[in-house]
Amino acid sequence: MVIYINTFQGIRAIDLKLVEVAKAFNKNKKNVLFKVILPAATPNILIGMRVALDLAWILLIASELIASSKGLGWLIWDSRNFSRADDMIVGMLAIGILGFFTNRLLALLERKLLVWRNSFQGE
Repeated sequence: MVIYINTFQGIRAIDLKLVEVAKAFNKNKKNVLFKVILPAATPNILIGMRVALDLAWILLIASELIASSKGLGWLIWDSRNFSRADDMIVGMLAIGILGFFTNRLLALLERKLLVWRNSFQGE
C-alpha cells in the first residue's frame, strides 16, 4: 500500500509539460510511460520501497514477538522472560544491523537508478 501511494503521488506530481512535450514529438503511450512517466516517478517509488521495507521489518519483529517460536523477535522475548540480557542485546543488534544493511542496499539502488538527478547527497 505504501509503495502504491508513493507511486501514485509520484505520477501525479509529474510536470504536465513533460508529457505534452513527449506528445508533441509524436511519442506513443508506451514511450511516454517508459521514457517520461516512469523515470519521473522513480524517486517516489524508491521512497515508498524504503518506507515499506522499514514497515516490513517492524511488522516481522512484532509478529515474531506475538506468535512465533523462532526468529529474532522470539529470541528477544524469550531472553526477556528468562533474564538473559546478553541474548536480548545480540537480537537487538542483529535487527539493527540487518535493517541498516537492507536500507543501505536500497540507497545504493537509488543512487544507481537516479544518476541523472542532481540533488543534495549530504556532506
